[in-house]
Amino acid sequence: MPAVPLNQINKEVLISDKHIYIYSTLQADNETAEGFNEHSTIDRYNLENGMYEGSFYIPNRNGEKIKSMIISGKNFIAIHPKKMTLFELKQ
Repeated sequence: MPAVPLNQINKEVLISDKHIYIYSTLQADNETAEGFNEHSTIDRYNLENGMYEGSFYIPNRNGEKIKSMIISGKNFIAIHPKKMTLFELKQ
């Protein structure tokens, strides 16, 4: 058992159609600390070929990152502590 708790890297994972969406809590090498602290990063991969298709960013609301996410059809719903925001996914 580790002496300190392990850091959680992937906070949530969703599968929709032929894609997997990963909400990562780890700052990417190409991201500034300021940018990382202003949004939540969602990575998208193709399940058929395993290829990375890109990332998109959900802005913080009232200084808070998203707590959860839902995908319904072409809609991505970001759930913040006190608000939900609807985005349209590009296929």
